[in-house]
Amino acid sequence: MRRVCIVAAVVAASVLGTVAPPAGAVGLLASPWDRAELEAIQADVGLGHHSWRLDPEQVARAWGVRLGFSPEHDQFNILPSKPGIPGPDGPTVDVQVLHGQEVHVMTLVQPLGPGPDKIWVVESVTRVPDATVLYASQGPLEDSWIGARPRVRFYVSGRFMGPDFDPNTQVGLVADLGERPTGGYSIGIRNIILRGRTVTVTVWVSNPKPGDMVVQALTRPLAYAVINKEDLPKGSVTFEIRRADGAECGESRTLVNDLGSYTVRPGDSFYRIASRFDMPLSKLLSYNEGVDPLNLQVGHEVMLEPVLAMSNLAIRRD
Repeated sequence: MRRVCIVAAVVAASVLGTVAPPAGAVGLLASPWDRAELEAIQADVGLGHHSWRLDPEQVARAWGVRLGFSPEHDQFNILPSKPGIPGPDGPTVDVQVLHGQEVHVMTLVQPLGPGPDKIWVVESVTRVPDATVLYASQGPLEDSWIGARPRVRFYVSGRFMGPDFDPNTQVGLVADLGERPTGGYSIGIRNIILRGRTVTVTVWVSNPKPGDMVVQALTRPLAYAVINKEDLPKGSVTFEIRRADGAECGESRTLVNDLGSYTVRPGDSFYRIASRFDMPLSKLLSYNEGVDPLNLQVGHEVMLEPVLAMSNLAIRRD
């Protein structure tokens, strides 16, 4: 058996590659284990101590403190790619850690063999080089896609987002579970991660359990998230919708992240707006053929480019 090590930059068997830890951010430590140490820990757990070592997510959180992660502020998610698949040191599990805008993957192994009574240890930590966290929710995850087949809608627009939302600079996403027969249903946006030109939106759904006391009235659970347009690459961006367990739950959609629209302010004219955004006046007029340039109204939306091309994106549980 190889010695199990916690290392900083490892050559992962996936597309993660070898990446040095960012300066001043997470400090990744090296701490080798030998079999005698592992067996001593296993014996201690067998006596009823430190049972958290049997749960890979809890182990990741505990070791995350040593590595510079924050269990209170960072998001830890067990990835579904290879749960319990044997590796050179035994069964492995990958735990995704969202640390600020960075995405890291902690690989954990059961070096003394598989089973619910066997300990987990961290083998390696790797930063995903081209991934950026655009949104991450706080709080515990409760996911149960059971019972009725929920229908989830996403809107990429200013609709429902409130008075502080700026459609010129932000993209708003609304997860809509639709009308439910009672209370006890909920939906949430777990995280939004950009990788290249693909944005993965992870959603979770919770249904009432048998015996739960719920409001006997029609309800419509909603969840909201806002991301900045400047954090997205210009041009076409593909949005993929996934369940919290990693399963795809809808078709991908594409939006065009261009300049969007502009709300007319006092003193504005088409010439001033075109100058402000460094675009030809003729082009601006062509996007607003139905607007009288001599009668611009304060508060009116002027189109600057073909705007967000994704709306009413419906996804279902398969």
